[in-house]
Amino acid sequence: MKSLVCALMAICFAISMAGLAHGRNVDLLVPIADAMVATAVSDRPSGAVKFFFATQKSPEILKKLGSYLAAPRTGAAGRSDQRACHEAFLWTLVDLEKRAQRAGANAVVNIVS
Repeated sequence: MKSLVCALMAICFAISMAGLAHGRNVDLLVPIADAMVATAVSDRPSGAVKFFFATQKSPEILKKLGSYLAAPRTGAAGRSDQRACHEAFLWTLVDLEKRAQRAGANAVVNIVS
């Protein structure tokens, strides 16, 4: 009987803690310019590669080097939604920049979220 009570208590505890383990799913639109000037984020693109977003006009593309899905993980725990978005955005740009440099590219075009 004692082991049954302990097992039930452990199951109840696990179920109650499961809700805390899920990530939040918040829609937040933050201007790119705000993220680019955010001082709280230390890792940012170096500027060696130019970025062109979605339908933004870019120079003529001389050679396409493929497409790439950048999805770096962020440590958003304990941060505001805005700071987490800034970090995710800037870390994604850093990832895109590194990938472009390895491919010998000087720009990343048609960046969409």
